Amino acid sequence: MAGVPLVSLQTREETTLFYEAVTLARKKLYLSYPTFDDKANPLYPSPYIQSVRQVLDPIPQEILSLNYVPAPNESASLSELAVSLTSPNARDTASAVALNQALQQTSPTWRHSLFARQVEARRESLMPHDEFSGVMQDAKLRAEFAAKFGADHRWSASQFNEWGACGFRFFAKRLLNLEEITEPEEGLDNLQLGSLYHEILEQAYGEFAKRSIAVTAAALADAQRIMAETAECILKDAPTRFAFRPTAWWSEERGEILRRLNALLAAEAERNGDNAPVPFALEMPFGFKGKPALNVQLPVGTIRVIGKIDRIDRVVDGTVVLIDYKTGSTPIGPAEVIQGRNLQLPIYVLAAEGQGHRVTAAFFVHIRGGKTSGNLAKVDRAGWLGSAKEHINRYVGFARAGNFSVEPNQFENGTCNAYCEFASLCRVGRWSLKNKTQASAQKATAD
Repeated sequence: MAGVPLVSLQTREETTLFYEAVTLARKKLYLSYPTFDDKANPLYPSPYIQSVRQVLDPIPQEILSLNYVPAPNESASLSELAVSLTSPNARDTASAVALNQALQQTSPTWRHSLFARQVEARRESLMPHDEFSGVMQDAKLRAEFAAKFGADHRWSASQFNEWGACGFRFFAKRLLNLEEITEPEEGLDNLQLGSLYHEILEQAYGEFAKRSIAVTAAALADAQRIMAETAECILKDAPTRFAFRPTAWWSEERGEILRRLNALLAAEAERNGDNAPVPFALEMPFGFKGKPALNVQLPVGTIRVIGKIDRIDRVVDGTVVLIDYKTGSTPIGPAEVIQGRNLQLPIYVLAAEGQGHRVTAAFFVHIRGGKTSGNLAKVDRAGWLGSAKEHINRYVGFARAGNFSVEPNQFENGTCNAYCEFASLCRVGRWSLKNKTQASAQKATAD
């Protein structure tokens, strides 16, 4: 019917609900709406409020500030009443103070709530960390930590990298033994995919080592053939061995895995040129399988570090190149070492040198795309290793002192790390973390 406005069923139902809600009022009716969303973007009133304004005479309107606190007699819930009684911005301060004092004298629950509020306020402030934000105060606990992380403790690059992200991350994973609960899903997860790539690369490069094959343009075809044969052998029973349910796209995934591995070889051949190093050691352990641990002398004392290096290539002059594979494509630059967030390569260099190798280069190889990052050959070696040892010394000292403060090393895009499995447990607000990080940076600049 031309000219007749049609109203949807949903709109009619919403109108009926609005009518029922407003007619429930007996003395006063307050209509309210937010003026900004969580990201400070402006919001506009509901069309029902506009309709009310058109029907009724001009009605009183009050715009409340973002930090508005209601008076006790205006509180619409127990949580609002609690805020009203404790906030310095509360209106009707006299009655709020009187009621607050009365509750403190008669209610243990209220006294506990006030104490908890003080703890949370300190966590959100720029005050130094205390026992409620990761710094242990109990003498027995601190003695226990000093013993646990003493000279006999076996450290690893992963432990130091967890410290490099945040002390609480190390505490939650290594001391509380917490793990993220993930929903089961079909196909490979990231951890399984990484293990699969590592096994294929280990066996394929092991074959290169047996045949003394350096990945060059001249040997690329042979290298890719060996890689394809190795991958096919491992992939055919991968769902059983790696315990995942293949999806309908598994055959395509297998093809994509092989394409990435071939691209990895092609990138390496282009990078190597004619005088390429030859693989000679894969998954080289230190600290187990009969190999000595890495002993690092630090101001806090000598510590032991264990681990294994993905791959070592030998150059014609007898020096070696260390390579560690990464499934992700995000570059890991030298700044990650200087700032203490990723100490893996420095530890591997020290471990290889401890076993008599002369290391001239060490870098990450990103399987997705074949690019490299973090190359030792492109940095000041002494400063690079010195920074790593300084951070290791600091992390070991913190662990022995029971200092696991919730203080991230890096804060970007509203989070303290690109990914943290313990974000849901973190008791310090993200914005306060940013403020603390900025304050620390400003203090360092002033000093």
